[in-house]
Amino acid sequence: MFSGKFTDHNTLLSYSSQNYTTSQDRDLIIHFWGTLYNQQTLGFKNTDSNATVVHKLFLKQGITYFNELDGAFTFIIFLSKQTIIVRDHVVLKYIIINMILHPP
Repeated sequence: MFSGKFTDHNTLLSYSSQNYTTSQDRDLIIHFWGTLYNQQTLGFKNTDSNATVVHKLFLKQGITYFNELDGAFTFIIFLSKQTIIVRDHVVLKYIIINMILHPP
């Protein structure tokens, strides 16, 4: 569970895992853990990182695309004055398994 105030995302998200990707530009940072199952359905290549897919969709459609995502994931979107946390409906199981396999 994430709680509290995010003041330094680099410290907060310092551990890595095999299913972690990130994407950023000047005003937008996305940290993504997990897997998207429908990248091709959404018009992306399998070689595009999950964070890149979310980044491009967010810039194009805002939060309206969240319901179109299919997979096992959690991602955090950092904007200049806002933080958005999104997860799929079964992510707790994924986070627990990932923490066991790849401890911080």
